Amino acid sequence: MKRITLTIAAIIYGVVVFAQYDWDGIDIPAEAGNSEFDWEMVEALSDDFNYETPSGSDKGEIFNSKWEDGYINSWPGFGNTIWTPDNSKVTNGNLELKATVNPEKAGHNFFSAIHARNQVVYPVYVETRMKVMNAVMANAVWMLSTNSREEIDIVEAYGSSWSESTNSSKNWFAERMHLSHHTFSENKEDYQPTDAGSYYRLMPHGSLWRNGFYTVGVYWRDPFHLEYYIDGNLVRTVSGADIIDPHEHLDGNGLSSPESIIFSGAAQGWQVSNGVYPTAAELAVEEDNIFKIDWIRTYKRVEATNINKTQVSDLLVFANPLKNTVRVKEAGQIKTIKFYQIDGNLVKQINVDLKAAEFSVADLSKGFYIMNVIDKNGIQFSERVLRQ
Repeated sequence: MKRITLTIAAIIYGVVVFAQYDWDGIDIPAEAGNSEFDWEMVEALSDDFNYETPSGSDKGEIFNSKWEDGYINSWPGFGNTIWTPDNSKVTNGNLELKATVNPEKAGHNFFSAIHARNQVVYPVYVETRMKVMNAVMANAVWMLSTNSREEIDIVEAYGSSWSESTNSSKNWFAERMHLSHHTFSENKEDYQPTDAGSYYRLMPHGSLWRNGFYTVGVYWRDPFHLEYYIDGNLVRTVSGADIIDPHEHLDGNGLSSPESIIFSGAAQGWQVSNGVYPTAAELAVEEDNIFKIDWIRTYKRVEATNINKTQVSDLLVFANPLKNTVRVKEAGQIKTIKFYQIDGNLVKQINVDLKAAEFSVADLSKGFYIMNVIDKNGIQFSERVLRQ
């Protein structure tokens, strides 16, 4: 299988070196061996979280360029959970979402939700490496359409083996990952598959999701076909209208709308109605209540014949060696221009303003750089340039 990893390449002493993402070297398992397709990374929906942010509503320029705290609308939370930006941050190479007690309401809690600023639609592969909490609450990485009628769950897991609120075992859930999707009618009727395969049991038997980091991905091939991958292995396929949307909640169109990626957690309504929620004593153990996302990557499937036809010079006017300016050829086609040193350090970033067509690079020191251009669709292109 071909794979495009749109990283930043630099040439040192004739050797090609890459400013790596955490997932470099991990092949995309979908369409393996199919020479008709390749994959292009969507930079705006991919992140290895190798930076630090504070908690709160302003997590800094890098985070804010891709992600936004909160749900895709004003919904405050599920079940007895309220989402707050104070319960999430990026630290130690992970995006962390934390559950804490709500002291004003017995049995209630705070958690966090974060959504992507851009949407994605099929054909696409979305994969995350994460570690679920040791808690009865749901840990989720999922996608949702703007009208909330189309939902694809990438990760839905419940890490604890015991519920203190019900004094009962939840080990069945702790061993399984819910790999599913939902369709909703205009009257909010909910459909999701209920076949045994929708809950994938971690192997070997007795293994628990909370005990390590795992990679979970979904290939949204078309409106009526989904494939789920665990650590690169295909573990579930749902295909056809009779399992995607048998009640035609979506008027026969299947999962066809653009969707937003969401990271979240909650004591869900169906759990709370059955008396299952984290107690204050359980929430007091901080290390048990942090959902960790190491990275997420998003790749669009493209025809192999279309790969690499676009060059940086098709998008920008510039001299090489660089003079003092670069100019955008067509307004609205470019989002960001970045300059990396040979060692991979980012030294300059230009967020392209539609009102401006020409940008100064006079502040760059002499030397070689990788000029990285991100277009309006989040696809990136790179070229080695010299500043004299």
